Amino acid sequence: PNLVQSGKFLEILISRNLLEPNLKYKDLHVGDRNALMIWLRASAFGNMYNVTVFNDKYEEVEGEVDLSELYEPFFFCIL
Repeated sequence: PNLVQSGKFLEILISRNLLEPNLKYKDLHVGDRNALMIWLRASAFGNMYNVTVFNDKYEEVEGEVDLSELYEPFFFCIL
């Protein structure tokens, strides 16, 4: 079956990148899982992330987010 459709993709991706053998995907807090996904994305494709948001006039505004500038303790909550 398709891993994305089955919902197992993130579990497999994160599990393969955990260095602690006794730590399991299901043991991680949702915030820790999100931090790992952001770190994996930045490691694979670089820190800059293109975004499109809407301003208060509902107009599209394009920009970039530097993933390395996110609040740092967010990334170290599972260490």
